[in-house]
Amino acid sequence: MTSQVFWKLVRHEFFAGANRRKGRKNFRGRKARITYYVVMLLLFFAVMTVVTMKTHFSLNNSWFCTLGFPYFVFFWGFGAVKREWDNETLGWWLTLPYRRETLLSAKLIANLIQIVLFFIGLMCLAVIYSTYLTCLQDHFHWSEISQFMRLGFNWIIIMLFFSPFLLAAGQFLVVAQHTLLSFMTPILWILCMWGGSFLYWFIVGNNQNNVFMQMSEGRSVSFFPYTHTLWIYIVLSWVLSYVILRVTAYLLDKKLSL
Repeated sequence: MTSQVFWKLVRHEFFAGANRRKGRKNFRGRKARITYYVVMLLLFFAVMTVVTMKTHFSLNNSWFCTLGFPYFVFFWGFGAVKREWDNETLGWWLTLPYRRETLLSAKLIANLIQIVLFFIGLMCLAVIYSTYLTCLQDHFHWSEISQFMRLGFNWIIIMLFFSPFLLAAGQFLVVAQHTLLSFMTPILWILCMWGGSFLYWFIVGNNQNNVFMQMSEGRSVSFFPYTHTLWIYIVLSWVLSYVILRVTAYLLDKKLSL
């Protein structure tokens, strides 16, 4: 298969919608979804305005609202494959004349691009958010905004590095539920949730790479304050991503229960 065909698959997955039946039932169109997200965003700004004006709020604490990102990325990959069952397009998807590994890789790369764009948008929103809240305080300090953005970068860049592994794990869990491994589903869910905790506390929450301490304390935030051992975990996660992708492709090709 040529690279041109592969990137057409990626493009298709990038623009693929969510569950069509659930989308019509819950939101009735894209405009309603956009309205919902805008209202929630404005509500968040309103709440943070009150908190900032009534308390001694530390801007860096805001990043605690994003601690669910590892699970967010995991379920992004989970939902991309689950959509084939929900939309009843599994048969069509599997009859495409490409290897299962290619089909899964196209989904993973498309999801990865979506996540990168999402995080870029989040950082742009963080600039507006931090500037707005800082203006509400008695003294405007660019240094506070700079520290807030550095801390956000330190946290989000880690999420991007580990996203391939989280996406591959999400794909695997969906497919495993529809194979001979379905009886192990509860155990697999426990392992996935434990893996998220491992990422939190052992990799980015230990004494050497503790980004959470920077979120909670008022000390100076350094740019990418991680040790060299973090790169070992990152490379290892990429290797595991490939292994998980191959295993998922094998299950999808040989062990799927239709």
